[in-house]
Amino acid sequence: MRVIPKLNENKKLIIKNKIKNIIEKKNEIIFAYVHGSFMLDIPFHDVDVAVFLHDHYLKDIITLDYEIQLSIELELVLKLPIDVKTINNKPLSFQYNVTKGKVLFCKEKQVLYNFIEITWMKYLDYKFYLDEAFKYLFHIG
Repeated sequence: MRVIPKLNENKKLIIKNKIKNIIEKKNEIIFAYVHGSFMLDIPFHDVDVAVFLHDHYLKDIITLDYEIQLSIELELVLKLPIDVKTINNKPLSFQYNVTKGKVLFCKEKQVLYNFIEITWMKYLDYKFYLDEAFKYLFHIG
């Protein structure tokens, strides 16, 4: 995997806008985030994009195929490695980390707000038990 050097905020904004312009036209996507190392002031390997799909659309697709297909579509335009993941049915820790990124666009604010609220409430409940397990396993505190 190649490492892409740090980009200034202008270049990152151009990349985010190109991604947004492509994926916001897709009816099945309600909202999207950009997250991961691309958002930091460090070199990165790829641009991580997370999309939340309409429930009725999820019934008719294989999510891995969808993720790969959309990643390729974006890579062809941007000439950068893009890693697209759906977030509807992903593990809670992944969903939580995605919400610490930046929203690219949102078509239904209430769906986004509900997703954030439920994800954070569940994660913060779960984190307590995770921290306790780590303390027990590693004899901390």
